[in-house]
Amino acid sequence: MNTDNGQKIFLENKCPINDCYITVIKSLFPSISHYDAVVFDGKQIYTTFKFIPKTRSRRQKYIFYTLESPVSYPLRSRRYNGVFNWTMTPKLKSDLYNGYMIVKNKKGEIIGPKEDMHWLKPEDMKPIDEQFINGLKNKTYAVAWYVSNCNARSKRKEIAIRLQRELQYKGLDLHIYGACHWGSGMKCSFDDELLCLDLLRTSYYFYLSFENSLSDDYVTEKLLNPLQYHTVPIVYGGANYTRFVPDGAYLNVRTLGIKNLVQKIVAAIKDSDIYYDYFKWTNHYSYHHPTESPETDPYCVLCKALNDDNLVKQTSIYEQFTIWWNAKICYDAVKNIDKDDDYIKVRCNRN
Repeated sequence: MNTDNGQKIFLENKCPINDCYITVIKSLFPSISHYDAVVFDGKQIYTTFKFIPKTRSRRQKYIFYTLESPVSYPLRSRRYNGVFNWTMTPKLKSDLYNGYMIVKNKKGEIIGPKEDMHWLKPEDMKPIDEQFINGLKNKTYAVAWYVSNCNARSKRKEIAIRLQRELQYKGLDLHIYGACHWGSGMKCSFDDELLCLDLLRTSYYFYLSFENSLSDDYVTEKLLNPLQYHTVPIVYGGANYTRFVPDGAYLNVRTLGIKNLVQKIVAAIKDSDIYYDYFKWTNHYSYHHPTESPETDPYCVLCKALNDDNLVKQTSIYEQFTIWWNAKICYDAVKNIDKDDDYIKVRCNRN
């Protein structure tokens, strides 16, 4: 959590409860045990245990915080067991959800993401209206991908290269934007991120929502962006996507395989009715970044929790933190991507 010392962040984010004071100055009080809570950033404690204080108060909360996946920061040492009281991560089972998206129904009520989502079936959803259709009619390119991490652990580059080749066989393009030299030379100034994102809405049918690592519930802005900018996401990740998106709103390269995926892309571009059906969900749901509302802003959520006497009084500790954190991570992806069998092979930890 990067912020100025004090209450500023809670006031700026219009938190309903804003009496919290945040600081990185450990010496503000005579002892670290005088703080109500201590937040530990997964990036900082990943390589060393020295940031964990030797003494602590029984009343204070030690909170494990990260926006990253356990693949990037596995924290396998048993020394972390029995340390943390609360978790604040993208995992849906975290005490305080700290992810990249919020799902609301048309009443504006928060309904997800969560493990047991009850989506409308695609056949029960209303078709999009003419105004929405008019906003889709000028799309001219098949697939876009914005990427800067060229050698991600998920091996997404290998999948994208194979997909690009299969699309070219059909006379279609995968336009790759960003720093990776193996891309297609497409450019968009990310100094103006909104302009680049709006390019999805106006010009592209599909977008590669390929995560840099594969683990349970790790779904980032790579999925949120196309949903908000009226582009169909093609997902590749370790999450159970039914927790995040309704059926019929996306394509999953891991379940389809590359050739079947390309067939669906071609079919949607040729038949506008097929493509329009991918957006029926917009009549029933909306997607938001957590920081869009004080109700879901992570700083506001944290301050609210620390003011909840009943919650604070509960004794909770992650005795088996390393098992909880490292469960359902995936690795050894796409070893056979260049063979005739084009299905994505991924080996996952089932804990």
